[in-house]
Amino acid sequence: MKTAILCNTKIDGGGEQSAQWLADKIKCPLVSLTTNEWRSCKAKKQIWYMNNSIYKMLDERDDFRKVLSYANEIYIILNFVLGGFHKQMWVEEYPVKKVFFLNEEKRLEYIEKRCGEQRNLPTVVLPPPVNINKFLGIQRDYRRENLTIGRHSRISLKYPKEPVPMYEHLYEKTDVDFAFMIPHPKIVKRFPNDKRFLYYQYNQIPVEDFLGSIDIYLSIINPKTREQGPRTLIEAMASGLPCVVENRNGMKDRMIDGLTGYLVNSEEETIERAIELVNYKEKRIKMGQAARMIAATFRPERWLEELNVCIG
Repeated sequence: MKTAILCNTKIDGGGEQSAQWLADKIKCPLVSLTTNEWRSCKAKKQIWYMNNSIYKMLDERDDFRKVLSYANEIYIILNFVLGGFHKQMWVEEYPVKKVFFLNEEKRLEYIEKRCGEQRNLPTVVLPPPVNINKFLGIQRDYRRENLTIGRHSRISLKYPKEPVPMYEHLYEKTDVDFAFMIPHPKIVKRFPNDKRFLYYQYNQIPVEDFLGSIDIYLSIINPKTREQGPRTLIEAMASGLPCVVENRNGMKDRMIDGLTGYLVNSEEETIERAIELVNYKEKRIKMGQAARMIAATFRPERWLEELNVCIG
């Protein structure tokens, strides 16, 4: 086996989808770290796409080192948190070539904390690999008068408390509809059987169809969560949507405040900016078009270049 991607992110999660995109492009297997199959991996080029599994897998030290011993190139993609990776001395013994991050904040945290030979490792920051072509091709209907504010994401630690009061304010101050893929139970409970609230389960409809049916992308997540990419924001931007997201983590790496939408610092500002986009059609359209142009520059093929992969 020449190349393998070893991945521990959740099934159907954004990280796993990104790892699968890479595997499909490279034409190599995606090896799950959640089963025992990784223990038989003998790939010469190993791409570890994980949260903090490498740190945790030191409990399986012999198996782990055996797999690493087959590699002549190792690439580490830290999808979510550092875990204890920054202080693991095994990195000095194996041919680790680069460490990848999905935003600048996480890379700087790693540089500040790393020790030993890790200080010499090149670091790379790239947006998560997303097949944006299907989103770039969405034809937007700017004649639509009945607007929809939407969000799509899996329910996880990112959304343990959906900001219900924010939606109550928007509900009262606008006549727009609201769409969710996937709806948080708190939202469903607060707005049951309300015709202005549309709820979709995961993959109930294609994501591109969902994004094509909304007019403004709004996503506020748990303040205790670090959102690395985020993949869903890239998809929304590529779809030509003006976006209202928080001014932190990966969101501020992707967005240009005032050009592709708004980076917000409070619930009050979120409400104000969302209403502004509802009320000003030209601004809404202009920002959505700019968001699409910026998303097109993310070029997921850059991952293949940085991973030193030739796909013919």
